[in-house]
Amino acid sequence: VAAIEPHADRAARVRAGLGVPVACEYIEATTLPPASFDVVYHCDLLSHFAAPVAALQAMKALLRPGGALCFEAGIHAGFSPVWYRLIGSMGYPMHRWFYTTDGLRTLLDQAGLRVEAWQRFGLAPYVLASDASRVLRKPLSLVAGWAERRRAAGDRAWLPTVRDVDAAHERFENFMRYRVARFAPAVGPQTLWVIAVPDQDQDR
Repeated sequence: VAAIEPHADRAARVRAGLGVPVACEYIEATTLPPASFDVVYHCDLLSHFAAPVAALQAMKALLRPGGALCFEAGIHAGFSPVWYRLIGSMGYPMHRWFYTTDGLRTLLDQAGLRVEAWQRFGLAPYVLASDASRVLRKPLSLVAGWAERRRAAGDRAWLPTVRDVDAAHERFENFMRYRVARFAPAVGPQTLWVIAVPDQDQDR
């Protein structure tokens, strides 16, 4: 197992926390040996690359014969603009690209990759529930902060910590994003889990 992380402090934290080698560099100029990995994985990065085709081609070059590229990518284009008001900030310009399903297929084709399988998750319930969970999270975090101060003063009464509140919020969001979204209709924003392999026909 090896990782790539261009931010030096984050790379150091991964090395220390997981005990795996981390190349502090960008994928487009990686020094990792080509054709050395069975799986190359990334999560929700395709919207951030300046040149996503070049990034995907660099990932493909790391794969051994028979290897696969596995990733998650958001589908945040091609639907009613009403959804953008519900979602709020889309994080532009941090997010440089907004894909449709067809656009993602075209991108993979340009990078010489073929979709082997994918799983679609409809994010409409997640978007609607996230607003409610964020509203609840703030007062719960305030109560948890007060409880931590009481515990520091010697009060033994149990109340959730800020970490408890954050962990519960994260579990709820993951439940909505994947467990519920798996059965949600394909309307509005979606996310795809993709398995792609080098297209041998293009490589000939």
